[in-house]
Amino acid sequence: MNRILITLIFFFCLTAVSAQKNEYKYLGLRVGLSHNYNFMGNKDNENLLLRTNVGDMSKITTGKNYVPGAYIDLNYHMDTKSDKYGLVIGLEFQNNGFSFKYVSENQLYKLTDNYRVQSIGLPLYYKFGGRNIYINQQYFYAGVQYNFYLVTQNIQHSNWANSNYVHSLKNNEVQNSGAALIFGFNSFIYNFQVEFWPVNYINPGYMETSGQFSFKPYSHLSKFNYFVKTGVAFPLNRWLTTKSWRAERVRRILNFGGV
Repeated sequence: MNRILITLIFFFCLTAVSAQKNEYKYLGLRVGLSHNYNFMGNKDNENLLLRTNVGDMSKITTGKNYVPGAYIDLNYHMDTKSDKYGLVIGLEFQNNGFSFKYVSENQLYKLTDNYRVQSIGLPLYYKFGGRNIYINQQYFYAGVQYNFYLVTQNIQHSNWANSNYVHSLKNNEVQNSGAALIFGFNSFIYNFQVEFWPVNYINPGYMETSGQFSFKPYSHLSKFNYFVKTGVAFPLNRWLTTKSWRAERVRRILNFGGV
């Protein structure tokens, strides 16, 4: 279903942009931080206990933890002759995640539960704005991104263990890939993006068996997720030197792109 949706959106955008001659075609670099605070919270899972150094204890969810991440991507822009809208395709690497805090009923034992993922994404979005979106680099955009999950880990930090517990999730514990909806705004070199993942990369339906007892260790996690991204973005051509005399002087010293 995700692949079909992405294919339909791709051909729709490609058809719209192909209706006009592309005047500006260029590579762009974007790098920055991702942010997750998990406002949606999670449900209780009575089958999960705090495994402390003095035995298993019931846990209480005490809060949502802010989790930072990072990303870098390379995008190919195709702006129309009218310079009011265009199509962008690209390649992105990102490392992000979400987290929860727990405490034992006697308030003595605390644990932070992190779920991190490293992925390669293929973004495709349609950008639009006023006049001269290439020169001003000011536009809104919306589209989709298909992510392939490379490494997914559960990292637990507690106040009773000397080191973190790290578990690499595999097989049916995680999704292999998934689509995301992206919405953003770019102004000069500053970029802001909201990314909604309708299907979480952790599989809440995963079943684990211990002896004769079976349970779902991730059933308490949200079925979806979101990330906010803030960063800088700029064309990899002479655009930047036209905005800064200092950058132009460096370009001339290096003789990059000719005189």
